Amino acid sequence: MGKLPLAKSQRTPITKPETRNEAISDINNLTIGGRLVRDPELRHTSSGVAVAKFTLASNGFKDDDTCFVDVSVFGKRAEALEKHFSKGDPITVAGQLKLDRWEKDGQKRSKHHIEARDWWFTQHRRDQAASTDNSTESAGQDSWDATPF
Repeated sequence: MGKLPLAKSQRTPITKPETRNEAISDINNLTIGGRLVRDPELRHTSSGVAVAKFTLASNGFKDDDTCFVDVSVFGKRAEALEKHFSKGDPITVAGQLKLDRWEKDGQKRSKHHIEARDWWFTQHRRDQAASTDNSTESAGQDSWDATPF
């Protein structure tokens, strides 16, 4: 059976945003993939929370269109990231774009970075792929022949 319509007084009025920016102002969700420019740096806050920081290089559609983005990861994900990733490894991160502001030598400065809430392995790590390739080559087998199923 269908729902009964709400009385006019119970309806929530829908207001049209005055500007386009107002309509999307509360959406800050970002997913980006690339490679680590350097090994992740793991530190701990004064309260003991792990923080991993690294720079991600992401290519655009053109060869000279590389974007470098600083990324921060917190908690157990930071510890796992530092353990499993190193310079050159591919990774995908999802999080929010944040703006850092500070003053140096009397000049106001700012910089965007990503505060990641999640990350994923983008492809097999190089050392795992190399060890698999070496073992199958030394046995004189194609990698498909070595598959156990």
